Amino acid sequence: MKIMINTCLLLFGLGLFFTTRSGEFKAACIEIDITPDKPVWLSGFGSRDKPSTGVHDPLFLKVLCMSDGLTYFYLISSDIVNAPYDEQFVSKLEQEGIPKRQVMWTATHTHSGPSFRKENDGYKENIQNICIQAMIKARSRLIPAKIGYTSSIALANMNRRVQYPDRFFLGKNPNGVMDRELGVIKILDENDTLISLVVNYAMHGTTLYGKNYETSADAMGVVTEYVKNKLNAPVMYVNGACGNLDPIYAYRDTFQQENHFDINAFQFLLGRAVLTAQQMVTNATADVSLHTGLKTISLPRDTTKNPRNPQDSGENIQVDVQFLGINNLLVFSAPLELFNDVAMYIKDHSPFDETFYFGYCNGSKGYLTTKKAFEDGGYEIRVTPYTARAEEQFYEGIMTHIQTVHETWSNSSNQTK
Repeated sequence: MKIMINTCLLLFGLGLFFTTRSGEFKAACIEIDITPDKPVWLSGFGSRDKPSTGVHDPLFLKVLCMSDGLTYFYLISSDIVNAPYDEQFVSKLEQEGIPKRQVMWTATHTHSGPSFRKENDGYKENIQNICIQAMIKARSRLIPAKIGYTSSIALANMNRRVQYPDRFFLGKNPNGVMDRELGVIKILDENDTLISLVVNYAMHGTTLYGKNYETSADAMGVVTEYVKNKLNAPVMYVNGACGNLDPIYAYRDTFQQENHFDINAFQFLLGRAVLTAQQMVTNATADVSLHTGLKTISLPRDTTKNPRNPQDSGENIQVDVQFLGINNLLVFSAPLELFNDVAMYIKDHSPFDETFYFGYCNGSKGYLTTKKAFEDGGYEIRVTPYTARAEEQFYEGIMTHIQTVHETWSNSSNQTK
């Protein structure tokens, strides 16, 4: 495995549950090349019958360490289908004195990255160890910075649930619900030099189909490398609620086909939108109030299906949802393949000025769909571990907690001024 480390800087600042700090905030970012140096089994499509045959583009793991002078927090993005966040990883965190509430490990959800199946012996453990080493290194390189954020629109995704005469299939549905919000968090140093961008956009990592046997970060990698090269600063892609959203061009057999499809089209479909959006950020400040929170939501399990994990074998599945406040921006994250309808409802009803959803965070607890999707059927309903009641219970748990933290965080912020 090749290791390449670049150091950059990032401002966030985070407190313990319901605590806030305002003043000099510090952060740092470590970028590591995690491209396998030998053939591996790829994840995302069960039809693959052999290991990878080569590398098309590199895979990265990026760790952002943030501190308000008292509490540390870590945001991680990785070019894999799901983050290997499990009891083993949490144990390793504890050995380093890092509470799990201080960690958001997200996956871009590329379907052309390594699997954690037993055939890829040792890859999972290597990624976990590399991640923790990068977290420690980033913590040692913190410096002051400032942060701003905004949201825009990008037309790079498409609803994928298509109704045929007798059932729903995966395809292109331009009339379906589509969350095309593009969230951008912009980080500058004390001299207003760009340090890094966090890009939040909902788009499945399925530009490439199962016939592709080369490792790739898919369209998300295309976007981050394009923007990074234009701005000369590292870019972190954090996926959104794309349980029913594909790239607008999806399931292609190769990176460039006879119909002139080229995966680099996403440089323009999404990359240019990111470049435009980051220019709109005018609220970057070092005077930041930050907050964190954690809510465990109990969701009803479909007991007719075998549980993915032994700990989820009861009548309910416990899902940890994390919250991060940056001034009047709220970020909430979950280990789910969430339907974008669900995330849009929460974002639209949030009392915060901006609300972003970070998906595929801290493991994988399966698809969480809408109640209507159960009536329609389709792939996601066949594989979801939840019942039709899960959507409503997720809404209620999230919205109740958001209202609580908004009031609590607002009061604590006012007390520090």
